[in-house]
Amino acid sequence: MIAELIELAKEVAAEGGRGQRFSPPLSHDELAFYDMVSINESVVQVQGDDVLAQIARELVGGYASRRQD
Repeated sequence: MIAELIELAKEVAAEGGRGQRFSPPLSHDELAFYDMVSINESVVQVQGDDVLAQIARELVGGYASRRQD
């Protein structure tokens, strides 16, 4: 049981740092949007990771700024 909890903690920690592989890193919300779009493999092949990450930044950033107004 303890070994399973340790393994789960490692998985959660690795998952939390996935946004750091982008430059600049994706926020939690941006990464969630990126994950949703990147499920479609053809989109990833056509657009590429960097373009999808930039789209996520712009959409999430635009949404966040409108919520503050």
